[in-house]
Amino acid sequence: MGSKKFGLALAIILAFSMSLSQVKAEDASTISQMGNNNLTKTVDVEKFKQDLEAAAQETPSVRAALKAKVKTLSTRYLLSPGDSISLSVYGESDFAQPDILVRPDGFATIEPFGEINVAGLSVDELTDTLKTKFKTYLLAPKVSVKVNTLHSAKIYVYGAVQRPGLYQQAATQTRLNANGNSAQIIPEMTVASIISNAGGIKLNADLRHIRVINNETNRDETVDLMKMVQHGDVNQDIYLRSGDSIYIPSLDTEAQISDDDFMLISSSSLAPVDFPVRVTGAVSKPGVYNVSSNSPRLNSALAFSQGYTPEAKKNLVAIQRLTNKGNVSTFYVNPNKNDVILRPNDLIVVPETSSSAASKSFGLIADILSPVARFGDGFNSWAEMFNPTRRYPRNLYDN
Repeated sequence: MGSKKFGLALAIILAFSMSLSQVKAEDASTISQMGNNNLTKTVDVEKFKQDLEAAAQETPSVRAALKAKVKTLSTRYLLSPGDSISLSVYGESDFAQPDILVRPDGFATIEPFGEINVAGLSVDELTDTLKTKFKTYLLAPKVSVKVNTLHSAKIYVYGAVQRPGLYQQAATQTRLNANGNSAQIIPEMTVASIISNAGGIKLNADLRHIRVINNETNRDETVDLMKMVQHGDVNQDIYLRSGDSIYIPSLDTEAQISDDDFMLISSSSLAPVDFPVRVTGAVSKPGVYNVSSNSPRLNSALAFSQGYTPEAKKNLVAIQRLTNKGNVSTFYVNPNKNDVILRPNDLIVVPETSSSAASKSFGLIADILSPVARFGDGFNSWAEMFNPTRRYPRNLYDN
């Protein structure tokens, strides 16, 4: 009996062991299959980008950091014709070249390889290219490329800007210390700095849709400088490269811009220093005057015209302005109560009081009739010489 119990227990143990081994084998097979699937699975790059953007939108600080990173990567300095670079290989002085010129065709002579097209490459890209080439001669080359002097970058500006044309950002020498050591400083090449150099925008410029174009590099970006003016969003003020073109579109008229936005734009470094308005009517000195963009107010324009004449109607001034539909709009303001913001080419008319206007009307009629009256007086005088009785009763002379 005891032997039977022992045999039964042994059989149960053996069955459990076999079952456990089968489970482990199945788990191992499943894990192996999962690993193989993961190894052969293709990464969905577009989905990864979308997930990254979604994650960035959740945290403003992360989003700002990503924007700054993208801006930095997209604005790396690219070598261009006119640049001078130097090459050195650590521990290999024979390969050192202190002054390599990038020629107008974009090529540079780099020994011992000869002609290499370097225009359009960043310093890091050229360094990697040369490392690969030097592996023909050296086991583990340590290559260093530096930019000695930069070319004079050329930027084109056109559209709603004061002085459209070609602008160059040339390097300037800056003294660093009392010993006279100096270095070349390149002014920052951004959209706003180039526009300022071009005299600023016209005040009907559409700052929300500025385009930066370069056919050689296929660059075509839209910039909203209004965000920079309104909210200080400096990410809109992107960096430029030589050969870029800036196009600033125009609005139909300045009337499409609200007064608040117009004041922000006109007081910024993007706007011209002043703009013209015309003052006429009952003022001491009518004419065209340039009012300051920092304070384009009605009373400033009236002050230029040296004040009112005695006949002026001081509490009612007419302003004529071109609307966004191309029509002329006239509105009336009291300068003592509402010092309105003017727009370029506004016409300011100061009327005269009604009594003064009436008296001038009578004076005008009198001036028109005075030659007739003088002729009548002359005719009567001559008639009296030859016929003294024409104005008086005849019986006065009968006696």
